[in-house]
Order: sequence, then structure tokens, then C-alpha cells
Amino acid sequence: MPLSGKTEAAVGDLAVRYLGWVDEHESTLSTDGSALAPPLSDLAWTASMGRGHFPHRAAVVYSDVASLRAGLDTVIAEGPQTQRPTGGETPTVAFAYTGQASQWIGMGRNVYETEPAARAVLDRCAALLREWRGTSLIDVMFGVAAGTDVLDDPSWTQPAIYALECALSALWASIGVRPSVVVGHSLGEIAAAQTAGVFTLEEGLGFAARRGDLIAALPEKGAMAVVFASADVVGAAVEEHNASCEGPGLSMAADNGTNQAISGPERDVEAMLEHFEAENVRTARLRASPAYHSHLVDPALDQLEAYFDSVHVAEPEIVVVSSLTGRQVEPGARVDGAYWRRQAREQVAFSASIETLAGLGVDVVVEIGPHGVLGPMVSLGWPSTDSQAPAVLSSLQRPSRDESLADVEGSFATAVARAYEAGVPLDFPGLFSGEERRRIALPGYPFQRRRHWIEAPKRRRGEAGHPLLGIRHESPRGEVDFETELYASDPAWMNDHRVFDHVLAPGALYGAMAVSVPFADGAAGPGDDVRRSSRPARSATVEDLQIRSPLVFPPTRTDDAGDEVDPAQQGRNVQIVVGASTGRVEIFSKGNGEAEWTLHAEGQVSETATGLAGATADFEELRRSLAARDVAAFYRAKTASGIQLGSSFQSLEAIWSGPPASNCPKSPDGCSTPTREERSTSCVCNPR
Repeated sequence: MPLSGKTEAAVGDLAVRYLGWVDEHESTLSTDGSALAPPLSDLAWTASMGRGHFPHRAAVVYSDVASLRAGLDTVIAEGPQTQRPTGGETPTVAFAYTGQASQWIGMGRNVYETEPAARAVLDRCAALLREWRGTSLIDVMFGVAAGTDVLDDPSWTQPAIYALECALSALWASIGVRPSVVVGHSLGEIAAAQTAGVFTLEEGLGFAARRGDLIAALPEKGAMAVVFASADVVGAAVEEHNASCEGPGLSMAADNGTNQAISGPERDVEAMLEHFEAENVRTARLRASPAYHSHLVDPALDQLEAYFDSVHVAEPEIVVVSSLTGRQVEPGARVDGAYWRRQAREQVAFSASIETLAGLGVDVVVEIGPHGVLGPMVSLGWPSTDSQAPAVLSSLQRPSRDESLADVEGSFATAVARAYEAGVPLDFPGLFSGEERRRIALPGYPFQRRRHWIEAPKRRRGEAGHPLLGIRHESPRGEVDFETELYASDPAWMNDHRVFDHVLAPGALYGAMAVSVPFADGAAGPGDDVRRSSRPARSATVEDLQIRSPLVFPPTRTDDAGDEVDPAQQGRNVQIVVGASTGRVEIFSKGNGEAEWTLHAEGQVSETATGLAGATADFEELRRSLAARDVAAFYRAKTASGIQLGSSFQSLEAIWSGPPASNCPKSPDGCSTPTREERSTSCVCNPR
């Protein structure tokens, strides 16, 4: 049963809700404790098929009410087991195929009986082997055939492991999990190559069976063992032993990183084990394993290579990491008979293969085989320089001495749960293939409700007279000042004027403030409807308006508590100071925490009579001398130069432009620069 959330806390809360659901429905759950009786089995189906799946994840594998409760209690206590939140990216998955000595009686029985995808592959392989040998592969794997040691015979061990690994690959594919990279340890590389499309299922089975027959027919079987020491230490001991013994002696069969496999005549293997045990070095002899990757397999190599004379070998369709070289198989390289000859004889470079997996950015390693053998090697041998070790999981597990087959029947479900927690996308319909389920009502998603209320700032704007000037103050010396507050979002049009992503007060604002000063006492001004007012109409003139520094609102910042502070809530205190009897206007501002006031603009304001004096331009004549321009292109050019104008500042409906007037003096950059005396002429500056 999958559990997921947008946050870790949500996963824990969801587990609490599910636990409450179990308490509420306990009387209706199956009395025999079976997960196959509804509605307990429908819980997992509905949680898988009826919910979205988010980055923070946990999964509970259960077989009855007690194990379900225990799993939910673990999630509540420990939180989600997500090893690598997806964050929108699919993890890179590698399949690692186990080799010789991983077999056990009953391996794969549970997936054969419950998973159609696995059963189909095993039945295909069993039909071919029955045709070739007259014996059922299924009976050999599950211990039905006469003699419990039949599976340990190389002629059966190798095709059985190959068939089970291909079945597990198909089973993972049926739930949407396919590898981007494959690697196999010795015998396991045959199934890895089949998954990569190098040859067909039947051709790979024929090769595994032929390889097993040839090994079984060797004149001397020999033995294999592992020594838990470095390659240098074991290699030096093997060389010293071979120098003093008769015959070829021992071979370094596999470099697994944390341990080294040795192979050769049984007496030599025993002597080497005694040597390391005397030095308190841990060793282990491989059960029922001939001397692979040693000189003892030389008699089988010619016929092994000859098998591929009639097999079409294709280029891999996905990345294959060779256990022979420890490196990626290069494009164009042939994994043919010559390759498999060397692969069966030379040392397995599994430690180097692990480093290659790390270099390929693998996030999840799924072991494909009868038992979890390679997983610990991968975890312990992963380069320490890598930022994060991969999630490593085993498709199947062999029962320990204290366990029965029933104790590990859920091992594949456990592997699927771990894959889900690692962020691997799953095709849940495939997971429940062949089963009848129904949707049931489950607790809703536990939204992590947090209050994000935006408190309205204290504003003094508009409390007196004019909405731009704010509160009016008078000093004993006759000076008048107005005080207000401006925000990036108040006035609302302020946020529509941005320069390089910063909210910037437009220059026209200063002129509007200055020209409003004479009318702050309530007299009619240029913007009033004088026809409806009995007060005398007045107008004002602003001269020599100079902008000294921009008024820029700060971007989003983080306060001492780590919370983001919205610039829209960071106002600036603005004061407009009017000189006593001089008409001099200065506009200042200061932000919170600033010690000094900043002068933004200053100019001269005077009151004038109503009406516009002087000559007026003939607009139609002027327009005929200019060319129409694209309004949208004008605004795009503004944006390209770093000026972002919102809808409040996109009021132009038409634009005409032309070259500078010929009677204007030229500035060094070629643009007309009218002097004070020329301002009443028709000279117009139109810089491009």
C-alpha cells in the first residue's frame, strides 16, 4: 500500500488517518487475517489506483491486519522512507543480474503462482527444456524432480537462473519498471544481455543450457571461495601460493570490491582458505560451485564459443556494463562468441562495474536473481565521492534457516515497495494484473493547512486633501510638508512600472506630486470639473524639475526568522517639502531601518491663470510629416531594454515618428537638444 505526500508531515498524517480507518472498519475486515479477502485487499488497490503519487513516499507491505497496523505505526514513528524525492525527474534504474551459487529449491515459486508475467516466461523456458531434455524446469526449481541436488547440477543451475532472471525482468516491465542500464555478474550477464536485446529469450536459454552442460562435463570440477580482503592482499597471496604449488594453481575469479573470489582445484582452494583463516580473515566457500573463471574451464571454451556460430548477435538496445571489462560496452562492439569465451574464463570485474554505474548516474539498483547477493556489494563498493548512494533492492530473498518459504513470499512486493519509495514510477494496473479488486472509500489527503494571511500595511496616503500627497503639516517658519507612504503595490499601478525586475517609481509621479501642491488646500485644480464648482479655477506650472535619484522598491528578501518578506509590504515613507514663499518643492523618502532621507526630485512650482497661453502646434500637419510605427513593437523594445511596462503604462494607441528637425542644433550623439530659448519652436527630438 503506497502512501505519499507533498511534505513529510503529510505522509505521517496520512498513516494516522489510515490507522484510524483500520480501527473504524476492524469489525468488517476478514476474520482469518487474510489480505486476499475484501475489503482489506481493496485498501492497497484503492490507495494505488485512486490517489496521486507525490515525492515524499512510504509503503507498507502487509498480509493481515496485524502487519498492516505494524507497518503504519512504523511510518508514523519514522516518517517517509523516501531515499530520493523525484522532484519531477525519473530516477535512472539499473538491473544487476546475479550469477552462480544464488540458486535454492523453491526459488521463484511465489511469483510463478501469483504473477502472470513471470509465469508466462518461465512456462516458455520450461517447454523448451522439456523438449530438449524431457524434464520439467519448474519441477527442478521447486524441488519436485527426483533428488534435491538436481538444481545444483550446472546443467540445470545455469538455465534455471537464466529463466528466473528473464521472468523477473518481464515482471518488473509489467509494472512499468525498465532499466536504462544492465550489468550481470558472470552467469548473470547472459540474462542482462537478453534484456538489452543482444539475443532472444530462446537463444539465451539455449546458451545457458549449453554452458551448463559443458561445465557439468568438465573432467575436474574444482571449487570456489570468497575472501573478505582487498584485491591486492588476495592477489599477492594467490601469486605466492601458485609459485610454490604444482600445476597452474589458483585464479582470481572475481573482484567484488569488498571480497575477492578465488577459483581452482579443490586442494588449492582449501589451502588458501586455511591461510586466511589463520590470519583471522573472513572466508566463505561457495556451495556447489565448480571452478568458474579458472584454467579448469578451458576444455569447454571452444564449444562455448562455437554456440554463437548460428546465433544472430545484435547491438545492445540499452547500456550494458560488461563484467569482463567493468566498462560500458561501446557502440558497435559485438557481444559474440569470442566475447563470451573470454567472459567465462577471465576475472569478473564487478568492482569496476560498480564504479561505472556510479559514473552513469544510476539512482536505483534492482538486483535480478534468486537471492540478494549483489546488493551488499553495490552498497559497500559505491564510490564514496558520489553525492548520494543509490537505493539498492532485491527482487527475491532466500529463506534463512529459521524461515520457511512462506516467510519470504512477499519479497517481490517488498522490492516493489522499496522501488516506490525511491521514486520509481510504477504502473499499478500491472501490479494487480489478474486480481479482482473494487474501489472503497478511504480517508482524504491530509492537507498541511498553514495560514498565509497578508496583513494590510498601515497607509497614510489619501487621509487629507490629495491622494498622492497624504497628510499636510505646517512649520512655524512657514514651510509646508506632506507625508505619505508608497508601496510596490499601492497605488496599484506602481507594480506596472518595472526596470530590470525592480519596481521603480515613474518620473511622472514626481511631477504629479509637485503640480498638486497648490491645490492641496481644496481649491479647484486642473483635474477638477470647474463648470460644477463655484470656486475660481486655477492651474500650476512646474519648472526645473530634476530627478536626483530613483525611488526603487526592494526585491523579496528573507528576514531573521527565515521567512520571505514581500516587497509589496515594504513601504517607503515619502515627504514633499514646500519652501516658505519660494515655491521650491523637494521630494524625499526613507525606508524602514534607514537612517537618512533620500532626495529623489526637486523643482519650482508656481500658480498660473487658467488656460494655455502661446501658440499651438498643428497636429495634423505634424503627423503628415511623420511615419506611423507599430505600438506593440515599441513596447517590445522597451521590454528588451529592461523596462517592463504593465497595462497601466501601455496607454498608447498610435505612434508616429520621424528624423530630428533640421533646424535644431545637434548633440554629439546626433539627437537634437533644444535650448531653453528654443523650447517654443517646433524642434522635436526623436532619438531612435
